[in-house]
Amino acid sequence: MVASTTSTARPVRRSWLTLSLRSLLVLVTLLAVWVGIVANRAREQRRIVNALSQYPGVMILYDHEWDLTAGGEIPKPRPLGPPPGAPWLRSRLGDEYFVTVIGVFLTGDWGGKTEMPNSAALELIRDLPGLRVLSLEKSSISDAGLAAIADQTELVYLWLDDTVISDAGLVHLLRMQKLKYLYIRNSNVTDAGIDALKHDLPRTRISYGRGSPATIK
Repeated sequence: MVASTTSTARPVRRSWLTLSLRSLLVLVTLLAVWVGIVANRAREQRRIVNALSQYPGVMILYDHEWDLTAGGEIPKPRPLGPPPGAPWLRSRLGDEYFVTVIGVFLTGDWGGKTEMPNSAALELIRDLPGLRVLSLEKSSISDAGLAAIADQTELVYLWLDDTVISDAGLVHLLRMQKLKYLYIRNSNVTDAGIDALKHDLPRTRISYGRGSPATIK
């Protein structure tokens, strides 16, 4: 009877060990996949930020620097401080592993030397996932150019003041259901175009019109 009990226990122990090894293998595989995703996201963000930084006057907003949960007509800065993460680890891996770009300001005519944003800059903005803040005011952005930001459906703030955007370009904003503030003053949009947009984005506060004060809907 004792020998029988021992022989029964051994297969059970081996089965448990096999199951544990399989679970460990699955866990290691999932961890490797997660690390790969994080690394790819960080490298891609670094590439885009470095490319955008070549344009004069560009400003990049990071999640640890700006508080979008506070509400209000403009984003509110957080208290100054270093990025999250241990300093020794950030120095080895880079800050991009610990911070996320949430906004880009790419404005102005750059002294008339070149039209901005050009197609290359728009492609970079398009490839930044999950943007919450975007300013293209006083730029040469066109109705067709807005197609590049149509997939930025996480946007909360969007500035298109002092541009040539017309009603035709507003179709590219229809999927931005999280948009809370749209500034499109001194542009070519009409009351009819804004009314149609407001119908699809009822929670968006739209500031438009020429001169001061702006019309709010």
